[in-house]
Amino acid sequence: KFFKQDIGVYSAMEEIFMAQRPEIAVHCAASAREGASFYSPYEICRTNSLISSVVLELGIKYQMKKLVYFSSMASYGAGRPPFDETAKKNPVDLYGDQKMMTERMIQMLATAHKSFQWTILLPHNVIGERQSLRDKFRNVAAIAMNRLMRGEPVYLYGPDSVRSFSYINDSLPAFLKACELDIANGEKINVGGMVPVKVRTLLETIVAQFPEARYPEIVELPRRYGEVVEAFSTYEKSQRLLGYEEKIGWEEGVKRMS
Repeated sequence: KFFKQDIGVYSAMEEIFMAQRPEIAVHCAASAREGASFYSPYEICRTNSLISSVVLELGIKYQMKKLVYFSSMASYGAGRPPFDETAKKNPVDLYGDQKMMTERMIQMLATAHKSFQWTILLPHNVIGERQSLRDKFRNVAAIAMNRLMRGEPVYLYGPDSVRSFSYINDSLPAFLKACELDIANGEKINVGGMVPVKVRTLLETIVAQFPEARYPEIVELPRRYGEVVEAFSTYEKSQRLLGYEEKIGWEEGVKRMS
């Protein structure tokens, strides 16, 4: 059954939990506008930690057996890549900070109540078909495609930025595996992009898919406040526990997305 509902409305969510009594809650609702988090702190805090408290409280009250939480690589912040799941976290923006806060909330409540298991997934830079191209603050690949289709130039903030990009069809089997009751309980797991990629390389690949673009040249601008230079994660744990494989990869993913 599908219920269209704001997770932050406690009473409405309680009606759903009371009626459905879910064994497994998969929590991937969030505001993923990381670049806008300095300008919309209320939205980011509400949709990345406050609503998570609603899911947790009701899950405990109505006896869920497992919570699968979609966190983010942004919670690592300004660290030394590749980010390992045991790395000390130092988020540099509110988005990453709220994701980290929810991870801690899950662990605290699970320890206190001992009534549910949890798995925390940390995807990073997911790309693919059906991803929204409308948001100018969300996902560098989508932002670039948005600008090209609008006849606007593509911007590169800082010449040496490095990320890893995850094609959704590569990541989805691992996501689904994590949703099984007896798989990867009590684990934090990076999922996605096995190959570090310069953001310039990504943008060049995208521009090549739009041969009729009005502005085929990439415009380089100064790095924005709160952005780290290099951000990519380890992937071995996802291979071992969730069978993660990169069969398609980011380059083919970009072509399919375009």
